[in-house]
Amino acid sequence: SAVEVQSAYLRQIRLSLSNVFDESSQIVITVPASFSEFSRRLTLESAQQAGIENALLLEEPLAAFYNWLFYREYKATDFRTVLVVDVGGGTTDFSLLRQEQGNWKRAAVGRHLLLGGDNLDLALAVYKEKQLNRKLHPEEFNQLISHCRSVKEDFLASDEEFRECTILSAGSSLFASAFKVEFQRSEVESFLLDGFFPILDKN
Repeated sequence: SAVEVQSAYLRQIRLSLSNVFDESSQIVITVPASFSEFSRRLTLESAQQAGIENALLLEEPLAAFYNWLFYREYKATDFRTVLVVDVGGGTTDFSLLRQEQGNWKRAAVGRHLLLGGDNLDLALAVYKEKQLNRKLHPEEFNQLISHCRSVKEDFLASDEEFRECTILSAGSSLFASAFKVEFQRSEVESFLLDGFFPILDKN
């Protein structure tokens, strides 16, 4: 069952970190904000089966926000409301957090959109295919999607400015040919950020 599978994962994680945590340690398990109460109960059941008795469930948007605060060294914030946008592989979730008496709490959760990182990769691949001015074979297009995913993640996480990727051509010839696809950081950022996450007035 799903509970048993999750329990196996948690048990393995707990055993691999046995030199860090003891039985009295507080274990925090992050869950999607859209998790139902039933899903939360099953997660706690999985934790208990894995030998974790005092698990605390924390919603992923709140966990991400706490992580952001941590890297800001808990500097004082002059805002009381935060919108966390969680872009996953196939969905995007919105959570509204509000500060109440020094504590951050979830105020609202939007219905998740069936749009995520996979869609960004696919859209970028279609964009680059048009630039190549050629219809790619399915094998070639799948390679291009894989390169787009790698380029997207690396450009958004580093200062890399340029990437050239090789696509192996599909065909019946004994020695397959290849062609290059070039990616500019400014081009990728503009396409992804302006195309999918345009800057809007807060009002």
